[in-house]
Order: sequence, then C-alpha cells, then structure tokens
Amino acid sequence: MAQYFKAKVSWVVLLAVSLFPPLMAVAEDNPRVNVNLFRPSPHPGDLLGIYTANEPEHLDWGVGAWLYYNHRPLRFVNDGSEIVSYQGVAEIYGTLGLFDFLDVGLSIPLVMAGGDDPFDALRGNRWPSQVSGFSLGDIRLGIKGTILGGNGKGFGLAIAEDLSFPTATGHNFAGDELVTSTTNVVLDFSMKGWQAAINLGVRARKEVQLFGNTADHQLLIGAGVSVPIICGFLEGVGTLESRTSLLDPFASKYDNALDLMGGLRLNWNGLTLLAAAGGGALEEYGSPAWRVAVNVGYQSAPQEKGCIKDSDTDGIPDPDDACPTEPGPNATLGCPDRDGDGIQDAEDQCPDAAGPKDLGGCPDRDKDGVPDKTDACPDTAGLSKFNGCPDTDKDGIPDNTDACPTEAGPARAKGCPDQDGDGILDKDDKCPDVYGKKEFQGCPPPTPKTVRVTKEKIEILQQVFFETNKAIIRPESFQILNDVAQVLKDNPNLRVRVEGHTDNVGNDRKNLVLSQKRAEAVRDYLVKQGVAPDRLVPQGYGETRPIADNKTKGGRAKNRRVEFVIIGNAPNN
Repeated sequence: MAQYFKAKVSWVVLLAVSLFPPLMAVAEDNPRVNVNLFRPSPHPGDLLGIYTANEPEHLDWGVGAWLYYNHRPLRFVNDGSEIVSYQGVAEIYGTLGLFDFLDVGLSIPLVMAGGDDPFDALRGNRWPSQVSGFSLGDIRLGIKGTILGGNGKGFGLAIAEDLSFPTATGHNFAGDELVTSTTNVVLDFSMKGWQAAINLGVRARKEVQLFGNTADHQLLIGAGVSVPIICGFLEGVGTLESRTSLLDPFASKYDNALDLMGGLRLNWNGLTLLAAAGGGALEEYGSPAWRVAVNVGYQSAPQEKGCIKDSDTDGIPDPDDACPTEPGPNATLGCPDRDGDGIQDAEDQCPDAAGPKDLGGCPDRDKDGVPDKTDACPDTAGLSKFNGCPDTDKDGIPDNTDACPTEAGPARAKGCPDQDGDGILDKDDKCPDVYGKKEFQGCPPPTPKTVRVTKEKIEILQQVFFETNKAIIRPESFQILNDVAQVLKDNPNLRVRVEGHTDNVGNDRKNLVLSQKRAEAVRDYLVKQGVAPDRLVPQGYGETRPIADNKTKGGRAKNRRVEFVIIGNAPNN
C-alpha cells in the first residue's frame, strides 16, 4: 500500500512539473490577452472553478457544457473606459478517468464579445469602434491527479494542471498569445455530502502590456464549499477566487482580484444541472462586474460523496442496492445469496445449493447441463432430451430404460438388437436374419409349396394367367396369388415391386400399357386379401425384359409373366 501511495505521488508530481512551462516572458506592445479568467473545471465533482480531490473511476467518462455571461470583464475605473463590455461564453467539455486517480479533461470555449476596440484607442482615435463578434477561445487541457482521499473519504490531496493553448481567433480578448500553464495544489475535506476545498496555484503566461499595465504571471488562491440540501441530490455551492501578480504581488489594483460565486447544483443518475451567479469585488482586468453561469453535464458513473444511505449496512448505497433492506454481496447487487453462487435468492431456483446461472442457480454434479433436481441420472453425464441420462449405444433409448444399453436396438425391442425387425430379440431369435413369428421362435412360418422366398424375390412356381390382351386375372390363378398374399402377411416387413412383363407380339406401346395394367390388377387383388397397399409397387415393363427367346412359342409363354421383387422394408418397419 505504501509503495502504491508513493508511486501515485511521484507520478502526479512528475506530471505537474513536466507540464509547467518556464516562468519567462518578453514584454510586447500587442495586448493579445485573455480577459475571461473564469475557468470552470471540467472534472466531475469540482466546485465551479475550484478543484477538489474527487476522481472518477477508471474509464468513466463525462461530457457537458458551460454557458456563462461576464459583464464588463475589462474596464478601467479611473477614466470609465469599458474595453470589453460583455462576454458570452459557451464552453463544451469532455473528461475521462484513468487508473482511479487521474482525470483528463478537454474544454473548448466559444466566445461572443462586445465593447470598444482598444487598437483604435491606441492609434489615438477619438471615437473608437466596437469590439464585437464571435471567436474561438483558447482550448484547455486539464489533468488532475489525486494522491489521497476524495469522493467523501475525508481529507484529500491532489494536483491539477491546466494548459491553455493559443487557439483563439480575432482580437476580442478571448485568448493568450502563447501556451498558458495553471498549476494548483488541492487540499480538501469531504464527508456525507459536505465538501470544502482550498487551491494554491500559479498561472504562468507571457507578459503583456495592457494599456500601461503589466499582465504577467499570477499567484492564485481559491476556496470552495458544497453544502448538501438533499444529500446526493441537491447541494449549494459557493466559491472564492483571488488573484494577484506573482512577481510583484498587490502592486497594482488591476493585478488584484476577488471573485465570488454561489449557486445550486442538482445531481441525478449521472446528470448534473447547475446555476450560479456572482461577480468581482476588486478591479483586476478579467474580474467582471457580475457573472451568471449555467452548467449541464453527464457522467457515465455518478460519484459517491459519502452521503448516500445504506440501510442494510452491506456497503452498497441504497440507490445502487437492489435489496436495500436485506444485506447481500456486490455480486448480487446487495441482495441475499445464501449459497454464494452469485445469484440472488429471489431468482435462485436452488437458493441453498450453489449452481451456475444458466441452470437457474441449481447444482449439476455430472456437468451435463441438466440440473440435479431434474436429472434422472445425476451422477452420469447424459443428454437433456433424455433428462440427463446417457445413451451409450446411441439407439435413441436412454440407458436407464434400455434393456441392452451397450447394444443398439429399436424401441419396440426395448433397445435390444432385432436385425430382422420381427419383434423377437436376436438372443431369442433362431432366425435372426429372417422375419419370423414368435410361435416359430423367430423363424418364418412354412411357406406354401407354390411359393419360395429368397433375398431378392418372392418366387411363384406357377404362372399367373390373364384373359387374352386384357388385365383380368383368370380364376385358376387366384390360389397362387392367395399364397403370395399369405407370405406377405407372414412377413410384414417386406415391401415388393409387382412387375408385369409381356412377349414381343403386337405393338410395343400397347404391350407396355398392358403390362402396367396387369401389375396393377395383381396389386389390387393382393390388397383385397389383406396386404397393405403401401407395401406393393406395381410396375409394367412390357417386352423390355425377356427371360426366354420370343421366337418360340414356349419362350413367349415364359416372357408373359408376373414377378414379385423385394425392394426393402415396409413403411414403419
């Protein structure tokens, strides 16, 4: 901790020294000088132009704008001259916090001024023209480093550096000729919304002769206070800023300033609204007769000033505490978390057993993504579709209901192998490769003598006869087709193509049509015998597939035939 504190001090001091320009200047007659000496701080939590030790957290950012009016900021009391009668300033700024102890801000002022033109006066003109018009002011870079305290933590110490760059346009007394450096040492105290700060600083700039008076380096003394009216929401702000010459203090009344301001500041969810007014009590140039100012700003993370209530004393302020009356950790935004899994009890489906957020805070011993309370196999990793149980043989049946968990099988066989799909487990099936029936121990029943079943076909040993040139089955073929129907019913897993074939007598096209109609006639007959129609695919081939010589009567008779070709398993088998 001590090493960290020393590093912060060294870093902040080195930064201030490196930015502080040499206190050297060369007097010139050109009075290019900035008479707008109200420098509102861009850093969040500061008091108008008075710095405090408050700091945003790392990478917190803020933006905003100041609108203020200076009345008679440059005048000479003895002869009544008003060189600059008024200045209206719009100042846009942005800030970024770094490392929790640094803040960098950039301010861009836009100035509208009016008054006498001093250059005409210098040339001896009796009736000077007016200083008027719009100009860009000097862009300011502000860096503040806090060494200790700040943000409602009691005594604080910080160093603030402000660099003004000569970006002003025109001769409306809106900017200095060279870079101006303002360095302040900040001492403050803050607690429970109260804050008091003292600034001791030096402003180093180029020496300028301004109508017989010298404007050079300045010694700065400032103080500010904020008083909570509604703690953390509304506060009163007051400041005092005193300036005099650094090299010749209090020598001229135009070197001495005492500016006073006061106002109200509203803070709400990072939004800041401020209205203030005041003026100069002494006669230094840049000290207006009166001034009014308005500020609108936004900070990405509102600053804590030690005034926010913590009803449950869990270290989380009530506005940030999702459960302000029940203590809880930061991880759950101040809500109770009995099992310490980072999920508040009100949203935890298992508040007394730690578990991951994606499982509603419930434990998952086997890490399979199914919480233990709904996991049918809580100690063995499985699949959510099986309520957390595995499927070792990948047959779609979870191991806890699979009669053969290491051998794939269909659901109708309780997950055990049944190669022929006859519902009889292979271990009990005497014909495991052929569809059979239980009464025959898994083997098919005896087939009629007119039919033979092979792996490719249901072969018929008698021919199917039709009326000549017609698709009408002759009665003598009914029995053979009845036998085919019985074989199909005994083997419900078979699906067949009913093929019709002809000889080459007659027109080729007519033969093809005739063969198709005969195949359909056979299909229709088998359906009437109780065979499911989706197991039968009729197909006519005409004379394209002869099995004998069409030049002989016997060959042509063999080619006029019906065949039953096995084409796979029946649907749902």
